[in-house]
Amino acid sequence: MTSLPAARPASLTAAFLMAVLVPLAALGLTAAACHRTMSWLGEVADGTAMTVDGTPVTQAKRDWAAAVSPYLLAFFAGVLVTFALLTVLWVVLGVFLRKGSSGARTTLTVFAVLWLVTGALAAVGGSSALSSLDKYFAGIYTMHIPASLLPLGYAQATVVIVGMAAFVVVAHHPSASAYINAATFARRT
Repeated sequence: MTSLPAARPASLTAAFLMAVLVPLAALGLTAAACHRTMSWLGEVADGTAMTVDGTPVTQAKRDWAAAVSPYLLAFFAGVLVTFALLTVLWVVLGVFLRKGSSGARTTLTVFAVLWLVTGALAAVGGSSALSSLDKYFAGIYTMHIPASLLPLGYAQATVVIVGMAAFVVVAHHPSASAYINAATFARRT
């Protein structure tokens, strides 16, 4: 049986760290955006939120916020559970990648490219969608959505775009490829 090279290359260690840290950061930013949205909805429901002109929200807006809160909370819980499960998948595949698995690298590369594309689309369309949503709330409900949602969205898009692009580069660095090829050869012999 052939043995692996003695030292794991830094590129493979970096790819492993990205496979763990980028999904955790994206999950954390998503949780922060969900929390901020639910906090804002709570402020509307309890009457502490203000309208565009600085007056307290009306009872109708308070009732609306109280009515939609459980549904939005269930939606956010579903999103966060899904993201948490995907994060676990990334971490598990990252561990296999660290051990030199070519299958894990291929799977994570496909996921990374898909995530990179959706992250870029979200960055482009997200600010426009949030701006439209804010205009809608300002016009119809005379309220603004939380201002922190846009920076949180940009932060998540930046983490995803930069993290996934860097992951693909370091996971396919020649030193990582050589280690993975040697690991594959060692398992076959």
